[in-house]
Amino acid sequence: MFVRNEEGNIIVYKISSEWHHIDSVLERFDEDLSRFSSSSSSSSSSSSSSSSSSSSSSSSSSEFKVIVRELLNNALRHGNREIAEKVITLSIEYLGARRFKIVVEDQGKGFNYRNITMDLPENTENIRRKGYVLINAFSKRIEFNEKGNRISVYTELGY
Repeated sequence: MFVRNEEGNIIVYKISSEWHHIDSVLERFDEDLSRFSSSSSSSSSSSSSSSSSSSSSSSSSSEFKVIVRELLNNALRHGNREIAEKVITLSIEYLGARRFKIVVEDQGKGFNYRNITMDLPENTENIRRKGYVLINAFSKRIEFNEKGNRISVYTELGY
C-alpha cells in the first residue's frame, strides 16, 4: 500500500511496512518541499536569491530528508517489526515561515521513549539509536504520544 493525500498545508502518506515505500516517499519529497517553499518565497518581499541561500536550502532539505528517513526506518523496523501488513502514517504539515511539523505513527506496541538519549555522546562509536541523535540534531522540538508509537518533530528549513 502506498497512498498519498494532500489537503491544504498537510501531506499525508499511508504506506505498508516495506522498505521500498520509504524510498518512494523520499523520491517525492523534493517536489513536496518545493511546493511549500514556493508558497513561502512568493510571500517574501525580496525576489533575489544567492548561491549561499541555495546551498543552505539544499542542506536543510537534506536534513529534512534525514529526519523523515530515520523516523520511517524506526517505525518500520522497531514499531511494525517489518510486518508488511502493518501501516505507517507520515504527515508533513507546513506551519508557515519555513516551519514544518512531521508526524510518524506506526501500528506497533510502542516503546519507553523516556529512556532514550538524544544527545551525541563523546564516544560516537558506541551510539545506540543513532537515528534519534540525528533527528534531535536537525529539529527544534520532539514529542511522543504516551504509548510511544507516534512521534512529532518540529523543524525549520534553513535554520
